Amino acid sequence: NLRLQNGQALYQSALAAGRMGTWETDLVGKTRLWTPEGMALFGLDISDGHGHVGGSQDEYWSALHPDDRHLVRRFHELADTQDSFASEYRVARPDGTTLWLRGHGRVVARTPDGKAHRLVSIVADVTERKAAEDHAQFLMQELSHRSKNLLAVIQSISRRTARTTASIEEFESRFGRRLQGLAASHDVLVRNSWQGANLADLIRQHLMPFTDIQSSRVALTGPDIVVTADATQAIGLAIHELATNASKYGALSVPAGRVKISWAFESESTPLRKLLLKW
Repeated sequence: NLRLQNGQALYQSALAAGRMGTWETDLVGKTRLWTPEGMALFGLDISDGHGHVGGSQDEYWSALHPDDRHLVRRFHELADTQDSFASEYRVARPDGTTLWLRGHGRVVARTPDGKAHRLVSIVADVTERKAAEDHAQFLMQELSHRSKNLLAVIQSISRRTARTTASIEEFESRFGRRLQGLAASHDVLVRNSWQGANLADLIRQHLMPFTDIQSSRVALTGPDIVVTADATQAIGLAIHELATNASKYGALSVPAGRVKISWAFESESTPLRKLLLKW
């Protein structure tokens, strides 16, 4: 008896640690016997653990997310044709939280005509794993979108560069520098988890290859704002072109030259405000 009690205690501890729960369903007697761990997952409070199968008193069906309740009939159909099957569904708990559960059902007794009589189920809380899977899927979709957008930007840069160059050598030089400018914008975005970029940081990043941004030759003036990822790429390319021209023909081409960059909103009241950036 002591060994049995120890084994039962170990079994219950393992279920609790793994956030798992079990119950037994009698499809003939229309009853369900819950373990405490099973009731805890479903947010149930049944004093003797004896539940009901079918009808308005079916606590299992009621606990499922409304969009997943149709699976109950499917599980019963599977039990009639196979000894075990996998399951995955959501539970809407009384406290308002939603859990994802994944597990298996196994038929342990059948009626003389082969239909499922008694069914034992075990499930585990996989809410965190499901959230991680959904997040990974979202990231893959976002990566695909950003990759396509990046390729479109590079294609546009290539075409614009080709229209203004007279030789392959000149094209390679300009195109390469512009790609470096695009990479600079991406460096800023990566540091901010692709949520946007601080405008001042973006400008400094693009000016670094051309001049000492800590020197008196560069003056940046404007509010502390964050621009979107798409705007970061567009503004970054513009700053890169301006800095390139300034280093060849303008202020940054002479020792005494200075560059002042300022930005401000046209209006502080409208929801869609225009940003004015002056070089």
